[in-house]
Amino acid sequence: PNLTVYELISFGRYPYLHWNIKLTKEDLSIIQKSIDQVHLSHLVDKRLFELSDGQLQMVMIARALAQGTPIILLDEPTAHLDLNNRVEMMNLLRQLSRMLNKAILVATHELDLALQTADEIWLAGRDKEIITGIPEDLVLNGVFDEIFQFKGYDLRTGKVEHEAHRNISIKLVGSGYELLWTKNALERNGYHITDDHAIFSVSIVKQQHTHIWWLNNKESFSSLFDLLAHLQLNY
Repeated sequence: PNLTVYELISFGRYPYLHWNIKLTKEDLSIIQKSIDQVHLSHLVDKRLFELSDGQLQMVMIARALAQGTPIILLDEPTAHLDLNNRVEMMNLLRQLSRMLNKAILVATHELDLALQTADEIWLAGRDKEIITGIPEDLVLNGVFDEIFQFKGYDLRTGKVEHEAHRNISIKLVGSGYELLWTKNALERNGYHITDDHAIFSVSIVKQQHTHIWWLNNKESFSSLFDLLAHLQLNY
C-alpha cells in the first residue's frame, strides 16, 4: 500500500530487466506513455492507499500496458466500482484496443456493459460449450435468453418488466429521453402504456430547462412525482 502509483506501473517492465534491475531510457519512456494513455499523470506521486477503487483499477491497467504485450487478460476489472467508474473502465479498454491494436479479453458479469462495448462475446453455454458472436446477434437470436433464463428482465429493451396491476391504460405523446423516462415511471407504478385509444393521455412538453406533463390536455404537472400522485389519488 505504500508504493507510489509510478512504482507500481514500473513493475510492468520487470520481465525485461537485467539482474541489476535498472530501468533503461526505453523503459522510462514506455512507463510514461502508459501513464499518459490512461490519463494518470496527476496521480503518479500518490501512494496506493490514497487511491479509490476506480483509480487503483486504472493504475493496474497502466501497469499491464507498460508490460507491452499484444494481449491483455482482465478478470472482473469493474468489480466493486460504481456505475460511473464501470462505464469509464469499459470505455477506456475499448479505446485502448483500437488505439494500440491490442486484443483485450475481459471476464465479466457486467452483461449490460459488455453488450454495449464488446466487439465479440464468448458465452459459456450449459454444457460448457462456448458460443461466440457479436453482442447484437446473440441478443436477437435468443442465445442470451436461453442461457440466462431472465426473470422479469427484457434483454432486447434493457428494461425490467413491470406488471400493469392498476388496469389503467395511458397513451403517451412525446419524444426523446423524456418519453422513455415517463414511460418507465408509469409502468413502474402499474399503468399500461399503449399506442391505441386510451382513457388517459399524457403529453410531454419541453420548455427550456423544464418539462411539463399534460394529462388529457387539461391538467398540467411540473414533475412526474406530481403527475403520479394525482393519478393515484383520483383514479
